Amino acid sequence: MGIISGKAILLAGTIILGGATGIAAYDGSALDGIKGKIGEQSASILQFKQNEEALKGKVNNLVADANSKIGQANAFIQEQKGKISGLETKVKDLEGTITDLKDTVAKRDKEIEGLNKSLAEVGNNMKALEERYAKLEASNSSTVKELEAAKAELIRVNNEYAAISLKLKIAIEEKKELQAQLDAKTAELNKTINELGTAKADLAKANEDIKKLEKVIADAESQKELDDEYILQLEGDLAAANEEAEYNYNELVKANGEIDTANGEVTKGDGEISKGNGEIKRLDELIEKANAEITKANDHVNEFASEVEAEISSNPKASDISSELGATLDEVVTD
Repeated sequence: MGIISGKAILLAGTIILGGATGIAAYDGSALDGIKGKIGEQSASILQFKQNEEALKGKVNNLVADANSKIGQANAFIQEQKGKISGLETKVKDLEGTITDLKDTVAKRDKEIEGLNKSLAEVGNNMKALEERYAKLEASNSSTVKELEAAKAELIRVNNEYAAISLKLKIAIEEKKELQAQLDAKTAELNKTINELGTAKADLAKANEDIKKLEKVIADAESQKELDDEYILQLEGDLAAANEEAEYNYNELVKANGEIDTANGEVTKGDGEISKGNGEIKRLDELIEKANAEITKANDHVNEFASEVEAEISSNPKASDISSELGATLDEVVTD
């Protein structure tokens, strides 16, 4: 950065025009360097702003994609809720059907138990009748009427035994069918309960996904606001630095003009040298003041340039978005 490092020379004798000794006017080249640096920082900030805009575009796309996924998740949730409602109804129906089947099977068991008892009783009666009929046939005193009555009773009991046996066989077959239905409905109930559990788990996961997507959107929107504030701050700092540099530049031009005027006055003669030297002292003070202002401007500009370069090179805001969203973003390039 340019700084005026020397004072004007006090003239002790006649100034020889065209000689090596004279008052050199400050040409502003050092401050031009400052302005050039600020110009470079302006270009860097512009590039940073363009990259930030591109980054925000990607954030907007991500937000749109997240909103789309939220819409799909909401549709899936509604579908799952309908599915869960249907499965819960099916579970209740199956539980009712299974209860009815169990009751029917229990009734068949009692019926079969009763038929077995009846069959045993009839079997015992039939055995007793057969023994009685055999005795009657063996007895010489038995009449034909007694034999016919015993035979008719034996036939009746035999028919009753056959009828009970048939009922028992039918009841056993019905129980087998009912048991098969009960087993099938129980298996279907277990399957439905598993499906219900899966549907509820899917619903819970979809709700969690929506929460995560909503957080991503909220973080992205917050980051965009921070980026906007950061860019405005950089632009404000740059404008202030430019204004201060312009002011210092104008002061140096003014001082150089006064130095040129003083040199012109010195050439009028030896009698004006003392006056010129006094004027030069005054100009020295102005130059010292200008140097102090330039030093201050240099410090401000150097500090500002360091801050801008550090902020742009690290670019934490852009990296925070990239880390949070899990997206691969173009690196923000700053020179």
